[in-house]
Amino acid sequence: MEVMEQVISCPYCGESQSALVDPENIGVSYVEDCQVCCQPMVLLPQDAGEGMVDLAVMREDE
Repeated sequence: MEVMEQVISCPYCGESQSALVDPENIGVSYVEDCQVCCQPMVLLPQDAGEGMVDLAVMREDE
């Protein structure tokens, strides 16, 4: 499968931004800094069925 692009909202500042998701990494969380406020966001790719991936976005302190 190829890398997918998803629009997410920062859990700190609420700004929308794009994130790249590798469907091979379902269930493996990783940290990316917000492109706007630079706070660390935890991203967790989850299987949404039919080859789709849902990306859960959380604050690092959750």
